[in-house]
Amino acid sequence: VDDSLTADVVNGVLAARTGTTFSVSLPLVYGPNTLAIQATSPRALAATKTVTVTLGSIPTIQSILPADGQLLYLGRPVTLQVSALDAESDPREYQFMLDDSVFRSWGPENALSLTPAASDLGGHLLTNEARDAYGGADQRQAEVLVIREPVQPPVQP
Repeated sequence: VDDSLTADVVNGVLAARTGTTFSVSLPLVYGPNTLAIQATSPRALAATKTVTVTLGSIPTIQSILPADGQLLYLGRPVTLQVSALDAESDPREYQFMLDDSVFRSWGPENALSLTPAASDLGGHLLTNEARDAYGGADQRQAEVLVIREPVQPPVQP
């Protein structure tokens, strides 16, 4: 049915029409959802289609390392890590960014080691991202400060 005056009904709800496209807002539950679509023209010509769409969730980041506000020391290795959960246990990928530049692109490893160099002294924004195979993504950021390691005073006998 290809008529701009066609009435489209999805799961019993009349859809809004704009030209030859339609839209409808329906509540969905997590998991499979069956949509019964019926289009009826002004001349009572009808077409029906049933489709199943699956509503999933996005991965949610549970924790990151280093923590927001943490001091990092020049020349001392630090672990960058992100822990994320996904309700459907979809495979996840992780990306690490340093000051809006990709430090390590998307991959299955959720941790890596970084050793700050002299050029890294100062404040930085770390962005840790997790995504699933369906494009759902979450991110968490931490501001860190790279400094020279403090000199400890000598121990008095």
